[in-house]
Amino acid sequence: MKILVFDIGGTAIKYGICQDGHLMETSECPTEAYKGGPHILETICTLAEQSLPFDAIGISTAGQVNPEEGISFMPTATSRITQVHSFRKSFRSVSMFLSQ
Repeated sequence: MKILVFDIGGTAIKYGICQDGHLMETSECPTEAYKGGPHILETICTLAEQSLPFDAIGISTAGQVNPEEGISFMPTATSRITQVHSFRKSFRSVSMFLSQ
């Protein structure tokens, strides 16, 4: 199984491909938290599109995560991402995991 993984932090979004329990490829880009949650969502959607194909997505972020609603309340400068449901719609064919 090929899993695209994201670690959304206050200063950087780290991401990579995990396959057979091993992190195969990694990279990072600035979070640009000052641009707000919709910008962060747009960034991870773009990165995901560039990483196709994959079987599942894993997202780790600070704060409280409500996986049913796809909302993260982050105590950092990234404030809150409320449009993860849009991300889910873009990648309906893959499993998605949210954690904190």
